[in-house]
Amino acid sequence: MRKPPDSNPYRDASFDELAQACSEASRILQDRPFKTRAEKEAFAARLRFLLLAIAMRFRVGESIPGTPEMELSRSVTPDIEASYMEWHAKTLRRESARVRVMTLYQAANFALGKEGAYWVLPGCPVAGKSRPIDRAERSDDGLRLCLRDLAALCAARNH
Repeated sequence: MRKPPDSNPYRDASFDELAQACSEASRILQDRPFKTRAEKEAFAARLRFLLLAIAMRFRVGESIPGTPEMELSRSVTPDIEASYMEWHAKTLRRESARVRVMTLYQAANFALGKEGAYWVLPGCPVAGKSRPIDRAERSDDGLRLCLRDLAALCAARNH
């Protein structure tokens, strides 16, 4: 499903993803590769979304959707502990899934070289299982199983 044009593609980005996007934007600003006014305007719109997402990460307050502050400000009986622990758990799940996927990519690249990304991502299920990236993203156990499959694949190639 496509996002509406006014939605911020960086809204749910991790700090690492925001940092990477900033580095890329800096490179683009330095190189100035724009050939048309439309390209320049499209980049300016992306940069605006990136800056807004960064600003929202550093800003806390009652007016930011999805924050404990907003939930607490609307509550008749605010529960600070529950609100912040729920937010913490959601953030931890999102970041943990991202780190598991990064770990799988690193292991696959080490073990398989340039074929690593193909093994992680494609419609290439291993032995009738779901895609490795899907299994690793779901849980630590899923990542562990993927790493075992990867080790078995490497052992089979080396014999």
